[in-house]
Amino acid sequence: MDSKKAVQDPIQDWWSQFVFSSRLLFKVQRQRTYYDQAKHRYMYSRTLNSPTISRREKKGLDYSASVRLGSSETEC
Repeated sequence: MDSKKAVQDPIQDWWSQFVFSSRLLFKVQRQRTYYDQAKHRYMYSRTLNSPTISRREKKGLDYSASVRLGSSETEC
């Protein structure tokens, strides 16, 4: 009985440690993706609300093209 318990305990210990660490890793990963998305949204809104972008681009018709070309104030 005692020898069996001695064999089983390290496995149990390792398993609980593994579960804990994987949960922690998942939580950290989820938080990181959330922060990345928030940063992306913030930068995107800052770009959209900048005064150099014209009204038509703000509607989203020409937004990606203007960003690709690097032009601001092309047409109003």
